[in-house]
Amino acid sequence: MAAMAQSEIVERYFVLSMSVRNDLGLWDGNDKAMPVIGKGDPPIHPDDASMLIIDAVWERLREMVPKRL
Repeated sequence: MAAMAQSEIVERYFVLSMSVRNDLGLWDGNDKAMPVIGKGDPPIHPDDASMLIIDAVWERLREMVPKRL
């Protein structure tokens, strides 16, 4: 995932976001995660929350990849 361009992540968004929503229980009202992801009012939609999570994971993984000299 870290080696993918952001456009490649977007191409795989449907499958990734479904997994994130299901695994984290975003549709089930994960009361601990949703306010943190959406940062308050108004409440964030689970679809939007999953994209924010995917973007954050991708960015973090990219930071962890050693830079070539």
